[in-house]
Amino acid sequence: MSTHGLAPAQPAATPTGVTVSAAPYLMRPLTSDADRAEAAALVQDRQRQLITRGIHLPDHHAAQFRVRTNSIGLYDHGPEGEEGLAACLLLNRRLPDDDATGADMTLSLVYTAPDRDDQVSWLITLWAADYAARISAPWAHGETPSRHAGRDDCVGRLLHYCEESLQWRVTGSYYDPTGNRSVRLRLIAQRMPELQHLITCSVPSHPTTQAFSLTEPR
Repeated sequence: MSTHGLAPAQPAATPTGVTVSAAPYLMRPLTSDADRAEAAALVQDRQRQLITRGIHLPDHHAAQFRVRTNSIGLYDHGPEGEEGLAACLLLNRRLPDDDATGADMTLSLVYTAPDRDDQVSWLITLWAADYAARISAPWAHGETPSRHAGRDDCVGRLLHYCEESLQWRVTGSYYDPTGNRSVRLRLIAQRMPELQHLITCSVPSHPTTQAFSLTEPR
């Protein structure tokens, strides 16, 4: 999971036993130009913050959210019921095909809003594990910047948090075309029916369009 800028935050509770009637979070596709423009602005805000910590990420990431149809947003609900964009990502999927290749799911370009770090990495992890299970994928794949980026080792601490607290596992690393090194991560799928009380999900489990079947090389 390319969890750019996610700050370590221990979860205050698990979905088990949640009794609230309305889920406080929503994961949904970014379907309108306004949605995608808001996501692009979030990415730019986060990148400006990361630059102050010595982390420079590709400028074209923001542009991806303006044009890609497989973009997803994590929203929280404010005191008046308004939605606030807490994070955005690209969801790349491959459905089972005729040569017995199983379903596959990859999260890329995961960005959080600068002021929405608390719990967001945990929420995305819970959703990813559950969604992967619902589409019959054995794993959720992702990536994060390499351990050595950043003046204050915030990337190293993020990777440690992903491994130790969120249970993502390192499976390798690679350099992208711009020369940035990323670590590949993998999370075991796990069905969590009670998660619906914490995160409402309107991302289709069985897409009828190409929008949620796009894949990218890993």
